[in-house]
Amino acid sequence: MVPDHLNLMRRLDAQAQAHPDKVALVDGERSWTFAALNTAVAKAAGALRSVGVGIGDRLGVCLRDHADHLVIRFAAARAGITVLPMDWRLPLAARAEVAAQFRLATVFTEVNAAIAGVHCLSLDDAWHSQVAGSHPASFVDDPELPFVLNLSSGTTGTPKAAIVTHRNYHARIRNNVAAFGSAGDLRYLSASPLYFSAGSHFCLTTLLQGGTVVLYPPLFGPEEYVDAVRDHDITMAFLVPTALRWLIALPNDGRPLLPSLEVLLAAAAPLTADERRQIVARVTPNLYDMFGSAGGGVITTLCPPDIAHHADTVGRAWGDVELQVVDDAGEPLATGATGRVRLRGAGVATAWFNTADAATSSESVDHGWLHTGDLGSLDAAGYLTLKGRADDVIVRGGVNVYPDVVESALRRCAGVADVGVVGRATGNGDPEIVAFVLPDAEQPASGAALHAHCRSVLPTWMQPAEIRLVDDLPRTTSGKIRRRDLLS
Repeated sequence: MVPDHLNLMRRLDAQAQAHPDKVALVDGERSWTFAALNTAVAKAAGALRSVGVGIGDRLGVCLRDHADHLVIRFAAARAGITVLPMDWRLPLAARAEVAAQFRLATVFTEVNAAIAGVHCLSLDDAWHSQVAGSHPASFVDDPELPFVLNLSSGTTGTPKAAIVTHRNYHARIRNNVAAFGSAGDLRYLSASPLYFSAGSHFCLTTLLQGGTVVLYPPLFGPEEYVDAVRDHDITMAFLVPTALRWLIALPNDGRPLLPSLEVLLAAAAPLTADERRQIVARVTPNLYDMFGSAGGGVITTLCPPDIAHHADTVGRAWGDVELQVVDDAGEPLATGATGRVRLRGAGVATAWFNTADAATSSESVDHGWLHTGDLGSLDAAGYLTLKGRADDVIVRGGVNVYPDVVESALRRCAGVADVGVVGRATGNGDPEIVAFVLPDAEQPASGAALHAHCRSVLPTWMQPAEIRLVDDLPRTTSGKIRRRDLLS
């Protein structure tokens, strides 16, 4: 076990010492043993130093989802450089804005993708020659150095990022192990964008625990994904709810669709209780549904034994995570009461970058407590039920309406693929509820059927004034519905 006060990349070095010939990383036809990967990281770290990227600098990594992306991120960490993962799909002008907002010293880009006005390194022949001629860099052992700036998904305006240190990340790995066990003997299929914090987290931590990572293109169809899991003998996977809904919609013969999976991780957006049960019945019984955030990492986990009796919750906290539900004044609320979710622990970021409005940000830090911006309630056993985002609550006639609750009700209606719910201002100051429904392609629900369903399952004050049938829903790249864009 590598102590918290040492560089996180010493975990990779330890795996290389213990299992030098074990396959660590697979990317198409290429593969690396732990010894080879550790050497590649050490030499790339030396190359970063030799071109002037120093300890404490911030390095933007704007690369596609391939092995070199991981090597650069690990190399930066070894050399004491902080990484800001960037979405390579953004237009060049938007990349330049991100570089300026986070005051990046350098951005690592694909060939012919340099950003005007920004110092860039390119993944070209010159870089590979630089790496080949570099000496392995020594470790920078400062636990308070930022390992990564985790962008808070779904934010608007100036982007914000949680400062996650090497010490924080050590703790996050321990908490993951407490929740679903070690990934050291597992084969993880990385099918999410590597700049996305949740997907990359499980990819990085699998490698640091000695597990094997198989990189797979993030854009895929459900049948293709099933084939990939089977072809690569995958035992661990992470999927967002949108992809999980594709899987449970596939034809099923009564047997698990992905029987090889020992761990199926779900995160990034809510699942309904019924969807969780369907995943267990149709995809794999080994579902671990996680609620987390950029600043807190994985906060709660609903484990397989709990789904039978707690499927309407997001589980409970594991490891050293201390979880509370509090009122607006920060006072803990009674069991079952709805309030603001906050947490603390060694893995929780205590600072944010690039946010002048930190105190009012949806994720903010107050006296060691991280407020996630979510509303929820805790039962007597510590299981958390989410009620939505504090910023998204619709107040009608003095009563709080939580969009997540209305969305969950609509998803239970036959013929609904997905749904987003928002409040719309009215002339009398009392907002009305509008639901945007993506119908099922095979047997789409009608507007009349949806209104009838809502009347049967929702109280009057929670029923939508309007239900719009749409061809698509605006989403973040992590799969969350962008509620603020629904009415635009």
